[in-house]
Order: sequence, then structure tokens, then C-alpha cells
Amino acid sequence: MRLRFLIVFLPIYMAGKANRADSLINLLKKNLPDTERVNILNRLCYEKYLSDVNSAFPYGTEALRLAKKINYKKGAVLSLIYISYLEKSRGDFTKAFLLADSALAVSKKEHYDNLTVKALNQKGNLYGDNGNLARSLSFYLEAAGISEKNNDKKALVGTYANIGINFISLRQFEKSEEYLRKAIIVSEGSDDLKSVGNLYNNMGAMFLESNKLDSAEANFKKGQQIYTRAKYTRGLAYSMYYLGFIYNRTKNYKAALESFEKAGEINKESGNSYELSNIYNCIADVYISMNKPDQSLQYAKKSLEEALREKSGFDIKEAYLVLKKSYELKGDYETALEYYSKYTGVKDSLFNTESSKQVAEMQTKYETEKKETENKLLQEKNESSTKTIKQQRYFGIAVGIICILLVAFAIVIFRSNKQKQRINVELERKNILIERQKELVEEKQKEILDSIHYAKRIQRSLLTSEKYIARNLNKLSNKN
Repeated sequence: MRLRFLIVFLPIYMAGKANRADSLINLLKKNLPDTERVNILNRLCYEKYLSDVNSAFPYGTEALRLAKKINYKKGAVLSLIYISYLEKSRGDFTKAFLLADSALAVSKKEHYDNLTVKALNQKGNLYGDNGNLARSLSFYLEAAGISEKNNDKKALVGTYANIGINFISLRQFEKSEEYLRKAIIVSEGSDDLKSVGNLYNNMGAMFLESNKLDSAEANFKKGQQIYTRAKYTRGLAYSMYYLGFIYNRTKNYKAALESFEKAGEINKESGNSYELSNIYNCIADVYISMNKPDQSLQYAKKSLEEALREKSGFDIKEAYLVLKKSYELKGDYETALEYYSKYTGVKDSLFNTESSKQVAEMQTKYETEKKETENKLLQEKNESSTKTIKQQRYFGIAVGIICILLVAFAIVIFRSNKQKQRINVELERKNILIERQKELVEEKQKEILDSIHYAKRIQRSLLTSEKYIARNLNKLSNKN
């Protein structure tokens, strides 16, 4: 059985996506502002990515080209993230990493928090797919920190779900449950029922991996109810599939067959034939457990037919193994050995392919981490240069301020000296006037004194004549 973890905001098929894409294409035919064209191209890129990766590339690259031309940074960052999605889907992780790095650098520099969260989640996905779960987790946690700070509930739900899924892969089930429950709590009241259903399915997958079957069943049934309300058949098929697996493990074979058959019908009706081989294989396995080789062979052959049509090596291998078990149960050991030989042949081929893939992924991982280290060193160098430039700028500003203060001080001193000079001149002029007035006063005093002295001389002369007259009168009197 293959466990599938459902990404909360990235379901593979979405109802009405074709109609939305057609509407967006029609909008492009109108005379729109360039920024609006970039936004529509990005939305088209994402819509096409959900169904046909190759058809999405022209829209993403055109959005990026136009955004750069008009210096629309938000649009450019979103284009980089979406094209990173596309490159990851095509298996080119080196390009996907570089695009995500570029998007992250710009979004952080421009403080586009919502786009930073998207870029961080993409980096987490890329590292997770390359097996570096610890590195992956660090990016998810950073994204969660930004979303918590901004109380961005939609981003928080997706990020918490990614962290929870990451912890499932790390076999840290308590931490996984903690973050998946956080995601469910934040999503309460959300009208995005598909995403809420995905959360319960992921919670169920976590309990299934930790062998807590009752809790797993309860969560898958909750997801089933929500998908039914949302009329989201693909999610409903996943819930039924997981429930079938649980019922088979608990030997409730009737319920297991009903769940698997229902999941098969839903996938067939929705055109999702990729899952049919795995489901038919599960039904065959149930019949083996029930000791019914004929029914098991019927579904094992259907599984092989679908696997060959889809060219899925893994499903072909699993179909061969179930066919081997079915023929063994029937007592046809020769045919069983034949299918076992085919099983081991495909298994060895897949092992070699997987080994080559792992070597390629390790090389990609090495090159990516090397590039990331170089980018980090370059960023540190740029930050150091920026810091030096800032210090030089601050020093220049300080010198400028000091110069201005010195000039102002010199002007104040100069004006003060000029003022003192004017005051001194005025004082000197007043002193001269005072001296002149003093001289005039002294002259007047001298004139007055001279007049007084003159009057005294006259007075003395008069007094002398009077004495003389009086003496002569006296003499005359005596003679008489």
C-alpha cells in the first residue's frame, strides 16, 4: 500500500479549473494594464500546473518576462515560485532550487511576507523531496514564524500541515499530531472544505503510520464527511482507500472490499486512472486474506493491465507479487514461480533505476547546497559591503554636521565681533561727545568764575573809593 499525503492548498484536480483557465485566457485578449496581465498570466500558470505542467510553462515565463520589463517585483517573485513548482514537477531540482532562492531573496528584501512564506514552503518541499528532512523542516518553521507574526490563517494552515507531514516522515508522530491539530484549529470556520478534509486525511495517515488504527479510522471518516459536503470526489476516494486498508488490517474484509471498490469507482468516474492499479491490487490482497484465489486473480490481472497501461514500474511489480500469491493459493506453483521471477526482475530494475535516481538526487543536492553556500557567502559579502557603505555614509553625515556646526559657530563669532566693533565705535563716539561736553562745561565754569572775579575786583575797587570818601569827609568835618 502507498500512503499519500495530501497537500492542503494544492489538490491535483480542482472542479471547474478548465472553465477558469478559459475565462483567464479570454481576459488576456483585452487591453489591460501590464500589471494586471502579469497577475492573470501567473494565475493561468498555476491553473495549468494543476493539470498539465508543460502547458503551464509559457504562461509562467511570459509573466516573469513582463514583470521584469515593467519592474513589477511582486509579480516577478510569484512567477519565480510558480516556475519553481513546474521545474520540480519535471524533476529538475537544480533549476527549481535556484528559482526558489531568487524568489526568496527578493521577497525578503522587499518585505513581501506572504510571498516569503510561499518561497520558504517551496524550499521546504524541495529539500523534503530530496530526503533532507531536517533542512526541509527549518524552512517550514521559518514560514510558520512569519505567518504567526502576521496572523495569516490561510498560510498558517498550509505551513502547519507541511510541518506535520514532515514529522510523519521523520517518524516523530507526537510532533506531527501537534502541528496537524494546530492546522485543524486554525482552519475552523473555513469555507475551504477541501483543505479541511485534506487535514483530517493527513491526520489519519499519521495515525495509520503509528499503528493507531482506531484514531486513523475516525479521522478518515471525518475527512470523508467533509469531502462529501464539499462534493470533492478525489479526496473522498482517498478517504475510502485508507479506510479499506484499515478494514483489511483489522480483518473486516467485507467493509474493506466495499471501501476499495467505492474508491475505484470514484477514481474511474473522475478519470483518475493512475490510482486504479493500486486499488485493484488492494482488492486482490483482501481476497487472498479471505482465501478466495479466483476473485484475487481477477483483480490482480486488472491491476496488472492498468499498471502496464500507465507504465508504472512500481504498480507492475506489486501486481506481479499479488499474482504470485494468488497462484500459490490456487496451487499453481509453476505459474506462481513465473510471476515471482517477473517480480524480482522488475524489482531489480527499479532498484537500479532508483539507485541511479538517488545518485542523481545526491549530486543535485550537493550542487544545490554548494550553490546555496555560495549565495550565502555572497549575501554576507553584500551585507558587509552594505554595512561599510552605511558606516561611510554615517561618517560623511557626521563630518558634514560637524562642518555645518563649525561654520555656524564661526558665523556667530564673526557676528559677535562685528557687534562688539559697532558697540566700541559707538562708545568711542559717545566718549568724544562726553569729553566735548565736559570741555564746554569747563569753559562755561571758567567764564562764570572770571565774571565772579571781575565783579569782586569792581566791588573791591568800589569799597576802596567809599572808604576814601568817608575818610575825607571825616577830615572836613573836623576842620569845621
